Amino acid sequence: MTLNFKSFMTFNSLVLIIFGIGFILMPATMIATYGGELSPLGLQIAQLLGAAFLGFGVLRWTARNEKSSVLLSSLVLAALVEDAIGFVIVLKAQFAGLTNSLGWSNVLLYGFFALGFGYFHFKKD
Repeated sequence: MTLNFKSFMTFNSLVLIIFGIGFILMPATMIATYGGELSPLGLQIAQLLGAAFLGFGVLRWTARNEKSSVLLSSLVLAALVEDAIGFVIVLKAQFAGLTNSLGWSNVLLYGFFALGFGYFHFKKD
C-alpha cells in the first residue's frame, strides 16, 4: 500500500482548516478542550495561530492536485519542518503534563503528518 499524495494533502488541509476556524472563532473553547486557559493576550495569539492554520490549510488544499514542481517540493519540505518541530513540541508538552489526555491526539496528528511529509520529500519517483 502506498500513500497517495492527493489524499494525504486533502486530509492535512482539512485538519488545518478545521483547527484554524476553531482557533479563530472560539480560541478559549479550543484550549479548554485540552485542559488549559488563556489570558486575553493568549487568546489573541491563539487566533493568530488559527489564521496561520487556515492559511496553510488553503495553501495545501490548492496544491493537492499538483504532480511535481519546485514549488511543490518546497511546500512539502516546509510542511515536514513544521510538523516535525510541532511533533517535538506537543510530545514535550504531553510528557510535562501541560495538556489532558486529548493532547495525545496532537502528538498522533503531528507525528503522522511529519512522517507523511517526510515520505513525500524523500520518496524517489
